[in-house]
Amino acid sequence: MSCVALAAAAASAASAQSLPTDPPYKTIRGIVELLAETRLDLATSGNPLYYKNSDTGSKTLATAIADECGEQPDPVNEFITKKALDLNGLTSAEYEIAPGEVVAIPFCLRVEADVPVEVKPGDSPSSILVAEYGVSGPKTLDRFYKMNIPGVTSAKIREFTRKLEVGKTVIVPFASEERIFVEDTASDKTLQDIVTSIDNTSTRSQLESLIAETDSAPDSVAFRLDYVPSVTFSGASPDAECRGAEGQTASVFDRELLRARFAAEMEKRKQFFAEQQPESTAVGIIDSGVNKSSDSAFFSDNLFHINFKELNSASGEDNDDNQHKDDIFGTNFYQNSGIIDPLPKGPEEAHGTKMASLILGGPDLGGDWFGRGGMPPIRLKVINFSSLLPQVRTVDATKLKDAIEYLKGHGVSIVNLSLATSEKLVTLKNSIRSQTEILFVVAAGNSKAGMGNNLNVTELFPARYGGRTSGNDHVVTVGAHDLSGALAKFSNFSAEFVDLLAPGCAVRVRSVEAEATLENGTSAATAITSFAAGLIRTLGVQDPADIKNRLLVGTDFDLNLKDVAWSSGRLDVVKAISVYHDAVETKDGAGELIFGTINDFADLYQLCKSPPQNHDPAKLRKVVYDINGDGRAMIEFWIEVDDKLTRQIRCEQVQGGDASLSVTLTDGQHRDIALAGVREIVLATMKVQN
Repeated sequence: MSCVALAAAAASAASAQSLPTDPPYKTIRGIVELLAETRLDLATSGNPLYYKNSDTGSKTLATAIADECGEQPDPVNEFITKKALDLNGLTSAEYEIAPGEVVAIPFCLRVEADVPVEVKPGDSPSSILVAEYGVSGPKTLDRFYKMNIPGVTSAKIREFTRKLEVGKTVIVPFASEERIFVEDTASDKTLQDIVTSIDNTSTRSQLESLIAETDSAPDSVAFRLDYVPSVTFSGASPDAECRGAEGQTASVFDRELLRARFAAEMEKRKQFFAEQQPESTAVGIIDSGVNKSSDSAFFSDNLFHINFKELNSASGEDNDDNQHKDDIFGTNFYQNSGIIDPLPKGPEEAHGTKMASLILGGPDLGGDWFGRGGMPPIRLKVINFSSLLPQVRTVDATKLKDAIEYLKGHGVSIVNLSLATSEKLVTLKNSIRSQTEILFVVAAGNSKAGMGNNLNVTELFPARYGGRTSGNDHVVTVGAHDLSGALAKFSNFSAEFVDLLAPGCAVRVRSVEAEATLENGTSAATAITSFAAGLIRTLGVQDPADIKNRLLVGTDFDLNLKDVAWSSGRLDVVKAISVYHDAVETKDGAGELIFGTINDFADLYQLCKSPPQNHDPAKLRKVVYDINGDGRAMIEFWIEVDDKLTRQIRCEQVQGGDASLSVTLTDGQHRDIALAGVREIVLATMKVQN
């Protein structure tokens, strides 16, 4: 099947997408008669339950499973434990769940025996059993009477029922709470299939009587991830909210300068990698889908990381045995199919399309900037993470692990994540922390109203997996700045957990209507950072930690941002991608950028009153001059040690003098630059011997 043919097929399938009209959820209770086979089917076919440790102390996963599922046959308990380990990315059931942490547990029905119950007004023996167990058949009633009436007789039963006092405690033989069953789209069996397969007529009939449709969403909805929303302004104009001039939009980068610098860096790459041909970087986006089918002029086939095993095979089949059919450009996790277009659930589903356009360079760059027929530096792999279910934005949180593994299996090295939750999901933590071969670029999140939140205080994940205290060298957390360069008022922030800021106010994006529109939010800032990260990797910087460091040193330092991001800086895409050339930024006007090779690193220290000691100049990555603090000017040296950047090395700067920096420019000419006029210097990551 050709890309054109598939695009047409995808368009037809996308337009045919519809949401469920019948109640999609069903309530169910456990009964003691359920065989292990039925319990295993339920655990396999249902979305997991979520267990939050609300105690002040830790408890093991095994304890959580026992609390949630009760006593189960040995084979069932073994299966639930094994699957729980997989869902949460754990290796032992003795894992200590910290207070506040949440673990996923396979769907189970807990039945308790000999349960004390307090009688309420209007209760009868039958109503108590129905409320606690769902059924009150003759056998269950008989057992109830025997447990509560010594020497039970017909007369005593009548007397017991007549004198059933409110507040009195009775014992019910069995109790099972009502749970909402949500069918897993990856399962081969529906709930109806499971019930129909029960051989025992009585058990099957009893279970059928305990199943009912409901419009209520399950409690597990609270533990699903949500998309970091776009920010809309009310009252004041967007110009005022973004602190810009009338009609001003974000300046993400100088298009022509970026073209020229990327070409120069690619040319230098040839010297470093000899005959090795460059390849496009595959960037994964886990979001609400991409409007490819009706906007193929912008989202052309060439801009996607194509699965050729599916492209060159029959449609409607899983030709590469990865449980996803026709996944040529990506997949969704509500049907496990190659339809990546947004669901018809409302305007919020445009989010993924907008972010995808920014990962490709924005609506003014997109696929055109590398030339007709040229190799795009970035290709997308799309995960539509939306859910078909009402009252729910995304599929189950445990699907993120599967989505990341899917992307990794398709050669994705950078993943853009604009997802958020305030819950400490173990599955989320381990899904990201375990995949150190992938760079995750995540949104810091937005405030729904008023000022953004300090992530030192407000817990939001995966935003708090970034920064320099999280220990995750492969996670970059991105906040947003406004048109003035200051922290956007809606953006979350933290000098501990946020790495850098990027444009996030009045940013031009591609809409689902195939038009350019404006977007506000940390999601836009994150997608722009993913774009920069993709370019850096295409240029030859492979390790996620090295790409993260390159993004950090390629920021415009601003002391006013010291409390909002670790780097105290705003992303500068052009500086960040200068991986083979040193970049010198002057103080003149907006700051001239001079690219070349610094001839003598000793020049960098000439303005130090007392040059710093005990560091290797070869590990130097950035120098920032004229940092005014404590009434004196300082110079800050960024050093990389064991893949980590440190900003602890400073010296007092002397003023005046004629110290200069000798630079060999990219055209081979030499230039002496007065250090007194230098704002900052970003050193090349990749050194080429001339």
